[in-house]
Amino acid sequence: ASRALVEPAARDAVRTLPIARTQLYVQAGAFTKPDNAGRLAARLFAVAPARVVNVRIDGQPYYRVRLGPLNDVAEADEALQKVIANGIADAHIVVEQ
Repeated sequence: ASRALVEPAARDAVRTLPIARTQLYVQAGAFTKPDNAGRLAARLFAVAPARVVNVRIDGQPYYRVRLGPLNDVAEADEALQKVIANGIADAHIVVEQ
């Protein structure tokens, strides 16, 4: 049976890797009409700061209603539960870098 010799890694080698900052949001909905997104954002503003984010997906404009950025996972969970309690059952947490 043959044995392979594996050299140990240098003990003093330290690599520094950048950590991407992330932001947490609750996405309450996505619409093709900005008026619909604006109405939902206004309705949910009492839960947390809500805004409409315009994005293009396959050339189609969408208007996402997002609450946040939120400070941590606990705050995101709390905001999500409040949004769900306001009748938005398909809301979810979004993490962006």
